[in-house]
Amino acid sequence: MTQARYSVDTVSKGSQVEAYIVRIYENGICAQTVNFPVTNPTASARTLNRACEYARITVKKIMESAK
Repeated sequence: MTQARYSVDTVSKGSQVEAYIVRIYENGICAQTVNFPVTNPTASARTLNRACEYARITVKKIMESAK
C-alpha cells in the first residue's frame, strides 16, 4: 500500500517570508521538493495557497496511480 503526504515549510528572512518549500513524501521517503518563491511580499498568502494546492494535487495523483 502506497502512502503519500506533504509538508509546506517557510523560508524567512527576518519577518518577511521569502519562499515556501513543498516536500512530497512517498512511503516515508522525500520523493520531490519544489520551491515557491514569494513574488509579492504584501500578498504572500497567494503563494502559500498555490503551494498547498500543488501539494494536494500531487499527493492525489500519487494515490490514484497506486490503485
